[in-house]
Amino acid sequence: MPRQRSFFEAIEAQGREVLKMIDKEIVELERRLGELRDQAARWAAAVGASVRGARRGPGRPPGRPSGRPRGRPPGRPALVAKVVAKAVARKRRPAKRSSPPVDWEAVLKRLPKKFSKDELARATPKLKAHPQARVIAVARWSRSGQIKKVADGQYQKA
Repeated sequence: MPRQRSFFEAIEAQGREVLKMIDKEIVELERRLGELRDQAARWAAAVGASVRGARRGPGRPPGRPSGRPRGRPPGRPALVAKVVAKAVARKRRPAKRSSPPVDWEAVLKRLPKKFSKDELARATPKLKAHPQARVIAVARWSRSGQIKKVADGQYQKA
């Protein structure tokens, strides 16, 4: 005679079935969302606009219904809880400040026909704490053909 399942085993089995159904629904919704994002990207490309949220973030890859391996019961192991508590207790660093606004076209007009990185630094004293902003500006100018590099750290207006 087959052994009868206890009440708790029956509830657990029903819970697993419900979880399977929910996982299937999540996979279907993620597939549909992917289709909608693709369609939005095509329309945005056609009209020359950008799509909000079209880029897939660092979240779970599509097709994976949950963040845990199959067959493992839900819940947090003690080690994960400790790591989470430690991360929450850690102090947050203050946000980095962005560089002050600069009219780069006006800066380029003020620079001589041939200029160096030092002359650019003297022309933008507000950016003393943000030297990377100058590097980015030089890259933009060079890509747009407004300047060209003539030597190491030396540039010429086009």
